[in-house]
Amino acid sequence: MKTDKPHKTIDRQILADIYAEYAPRVHNLARHLLGDSVEADDVVQDVFLSLWEQRDTLTQIRSMNDYLFRMTRNSIFNMLKHRRIVELYAMARRQEETETTDNEDNSDELIRHLHEAIEQMPPQRRKVFTMSHRDSMSYKEIAGKLNISQATVHYHISRALEDLRKNLSRYMYTIF
Repeated sequence: MKTDKPHKTIDRQILADIYAEYAPRVHNLARHLLGDSVEADDVVQDVFLSLWEQRDTLTQIRSMNDYLFRMTRNSIFNMLKHRRIVELYAMARRQEETETTDNEDNSDELIRHLHEAIEQMPPQRRKVFTMSHRDSMSYKEIAGKLNISQATVHYHISRALEDLRKNLSRYMYTIF
C-alpha cells in the first residue's frame, strides 16, 4: 500500500498498514538518536498513538513519511527535554544532599573548635563569657555575681570574642 498520498478516509486497517510500514523506521531513528531501545519503543508508541488520535484530520497529509519524521523528531525532542529535566533534578538533589552533609560536618567541626577555643581561655574570661552567652546574663548581673565591675565584664567579653575570632577564623567560611 502506498501511503505517501492523501487518503479520503483513515480507518484501523490503513493505520495498521502505516504502522507496519513506518514503525521500524521510527524505532530505528529514535534508537539511533536516543541511544536506548526502550525509549525508542516509547517514541514509537507516542508517535502512533498521536497519529491514531489525529486520524480524522490525517486526510490532509501529502507525505506520510515526512509527517511521521516530524512527529518522531518532536517526540524525541520531548523525550530529551524530559531526560534533561530528570538529570537536572537528580543533580540538584545530589548537590543538596552533599551540601547538607557538608554543612552538618562543618557545623559539628565548628562547634567542636568553638568549645576547644572557649576551654583555652583563662578561667575568669571563660566564666564571664559563658555566663553572658550560655546563661544569657547581663553585664550587670555578671558583675554582681562575680563581685567585679561592669567594665571588667566588658573587658573579658571583648577579649573572649577577640580570642574566638582569632582561633576560629579559618572556620568562619562555614558560617557565611
